[in-house]
Amino acid sequence: MRKFLVVLDDSRECLNAMHFAAMRAAHTGGGVQILAVIPPEEFQHWIGVADIISRRISRSLPNGCAIGKGSTRIW
Repeated sequence: MRKFLVVLDDSRECLNAMHFAAMRAAHTGGGVQILAVIPPEEFQHWIGVADIISRRISRSLPNGCAIGKGSTRIW
């Protein structure tokens, strides 16, 4: 299965890349992987709340989707 990786940011090119990847994936029977890199904040008093939100989001995702665990947190 083909996988198309799209880096998520706030640029107009990102929207075009997302559209292109989705169309190509639909036509080739592939999938789209989205990468969003969020720098860690210095103020981390709410880190426990962020963990709870991440768990809730993980439970609500469709099968085959996951939140990546790395050096940054996915909100």
